[in-house]
Amino acid sequence: MNGMAFFVYVFPHLLGAFLRALLLKWKKGYLLSCVFALIAVIVWIWTKSLADHGTEGTILLWALMAIELTVGSCVVGGLSLLLKKRRKTPDLP
Repeated sequence: MNGMAFFVYVFPHLLGAFLRALLLKWKKGYLLSCVFALIAVIVWIWTKSLADHGTEGTILLWALMAIELTVGSCVVGGLSLLLKKRRKTPDLP
């Protein structure tokens, strides 16, 4: 995998997961995922207003990277929630 493919497709997932993992102890860490989702929505709306979609491919890449950042953050948040719920459920005899 070359550097550009890593930077566009893999790095945003890892960055979102890392940033969300840093805030696992904070009870309102889900706000980070909400901020990432809001940024993704804003960038996608921005791409719809472009005059020529062919020349502004980098903005479309930013939109894709924003979605991947959100997904990475939500995956870590979801796994954290599942692990917390699993620890709180009592074991059945």
